[in-house]
Amino acid sequence: MTELQIMKNAKACLELLAKGIDPLTKQPVPENDTVRKPALVKYLNYTAEILEKNISAMQIPEQPEKNASARFAVSDERKANFHAVNEDVTITNISNVINDGISPEEDGFIPTKALSEWLENQGLLEKRGLPNGSYRRIATEKAVDFGMTNLYNSKDNFKSVVYNTQAQQWIYDCIDEISEFCIQNADDYPRPKKITVPPMERIPIPEKPEIPLFCLTPEQKANLSPFAGEIKVSDMTKYLNSMIDTSQVKHLKNGIISGWLFSERLIKKAYPDSKHYIPTNEGQNIGILRRNSTRTGMEVSGYVFTPQAQQYIFDHIDDLIEFNRLEN
Repeated sequence: MTELQIMKNAKACLELLAKGIDPLTKQPVPENDTVRKPALVKYLNYTAEILEKNISAMQIPEQPEKNASARFAVSDERKANFHAVNEDVTITNISNVINDGISPEEDGFIPTKALSEWLENQGLLEKRGLPNGSYRRIATEKAVDFGMTNLYNSKDNFKSVVYNTQAQQWIYDCIDEISEFCIQNADDYPRPKKITVPPMERIPIPEKPEIPLFCLTPEQKANLSPFAGEIKVSDMTKYLNSMIDTSQVKHLKNGIISGWLFSERLIKKAYPDSKHYIPTNEGQNIGILRRNSTRTGMEVSGYVFTPQAQQYIFDHIDDLIEFNRLEN
């Protein structure tokens, strides 16, 4: 049952109830029944009127089909835009010129099939059967005088019929005759039904699961082992990141280790506003050593981790992980 039919049935039930009739049995309801009360009768009638308005709005009268004469009529304004080009074209190109801006379901549309069948009716095209049971239309000897020729490829296989400037203009000049042909054979060129494509339902894009911040499993922590020599802070960061699967856990960013050491007062800035750090006395006690290097011709101070300092970081890896969580 359609929504419209449901609304009609509901309206009929309300109207019967307002008249004091049971819509199921069609018998009068008792005098003392609630539906007999004037206030309720008023509301039943009011609701029935609203349903009637909705029903009327849904019952849009169908537009009568226009006659074939109106369907295939080409306006003088459109005819003025028909201009032949100085090159060979196909019947599809000619159809595109005639129907420029017109959809197949609109008035004034001339089907490409109708153009070909009209030319066939004029003796300018003829059907040529193909081995697969289908056919192609080729230009006749008569068509040569009108500027229509058959186009073949290098292997002498037929490709299509082409129309020179003369043929194009002749077809445009005969548009009224072509329209009349369409009218006479209107049943062969039915108006295509306009397809209404419903809007696509928006498919929610699943949220990408959040990757946890850098962390190590107990097994990974147990496998941490210091290098034999001195290493830089960048080497320590790379080593810790090599222990994890970056598709499962976020990597440890550069600067986190230095930030944690600074918060622990194990390193300090080489001088105010400097971007470089040097170990504090506490830092030197755990094996962080100061080292100088030359960058862009200038000597800068930095620090390195001895195996002792590396082991200190591994022993306090949970503190480093917590610092990283707070920083992010």
